Amino acid sequence: MIETFEPGWRGALEAGSAGVMCAYSSLCHDDTNSTCSRDFGVSHGVPMCANAELLNGWLRGGGDGAVQSPPWNGTVIGDCGAVQFIETDHRWVGNQSAAAAAALNAGVDLDCSISLGRGFAALINATKEGLTEIAFIDRALGRFLENQMLLGYYDPVGWGELYLAPVCLPPFFPSSYNYSR
Repeated sequence: MIETFEPGWRGALEAGSAGVMCAYSSLCHDDTNSTCSRDFGVSHGVPMCANAELLNGWLRGGGDGAVQSPPWNGTVIGDCGAVQFIETDHRWVGNQSAAAAAALNAGVDLDCSISLGRGFAALINATKEGLTEIAFIDRALGRFLENQMLLGYYDPVGWGELYLAPVCLPPFFPSSYNYSR
């Protein structure tokens, strides 16, 4: 897992990224490992967006083998469809409520949903079914809002200046914006 995902994330984290994306893929250690099969059908391991060891452990610095110091508290975004695919493609869980809960519990904060009623839209049912807690929704929302604030989303500065700041290189930065904040 770490050999596959760490290099891409490492560069983003070292550059101060406020967010990363979890992908569609899944990995298992070997064919005899219990993480490689589930009761719901054929699986090839824990889907990346449901992998708490990877997201809450390695990436956020909350588990064994964590290399983040201090722990990273950015936003993890599920690639478009990746949360719903925990059920539909990976067959890791039996329904969308369980897929949404698995992703949220593992550390995913946002879902790029591609279908109505799937992905994080199923979190309402997931909380009713006891698969996740409102505290985890609050945690994800808090990280998302904190990063929006850090990026200046709620600042009184015009959006056009903020939009260009993180993607352009000098001398294209608008001179009226204070980048030292």
